[in-house]
Amino acid sequence: STSGGSALPGQTVTIPIALWLNGTAPGSFQLDLSFDPTLLTFVSATGLSATVESAGDVRLSTASPNPNGIASGLMAKVTFTLAASFGASPTAVNLVNCRSADPARNPLSTGCLAGTVGSLTCATVADVQSIVNQALGVAPPANDINQDGMVNVIDVQMAIATAMNGACV
Repeated sequence: STSGGSALPGQTVTIPIALWLNGTAPGSFQLDLSFDPTLLTFVSATGLSATVESAGDVRLSTASPNPNGIASGLMAKVTFTLAASFGASPTAVNLVNCRSADPARNPLSTGCLAGTVGSLTCATVADVQSIVNQALGVAPPANDINQDGMVNVIDVQMAIATAMNGACV
């Protein structure tokens, strides 16, 4: 699953990719990120191998050397650049072709949940609450607005200013 993220047009946004187990831990995992290449440009992925399949399609994969499989939690962070023309409406980052196998290579039932990437040209109370949760560690850090490498009170203040003033920060 991915929780998405927000940034200003022309800036980068890093979104977390998490694995939540409901049964057997997978020994290997693969998914494709599908997105609008006119709005987002793939920059990098950490935690998983990444292969650009085509514009708007990046394959992420991993295999665990651990015989107990891959544990639940944060698997990767994927970074995109928002197009300079990115508007106020968010765009989907879909997780498709999700596949996994147990450590013995038997296929597992695998589901994926998509997220969105949005522009902070305007922020809502929900955006502010999301960033507060990230700063508190309740949610994975996805909205590092000032790009200092962490989601903290500065990012919360910037989101609040955007929500209250209706202007970019």
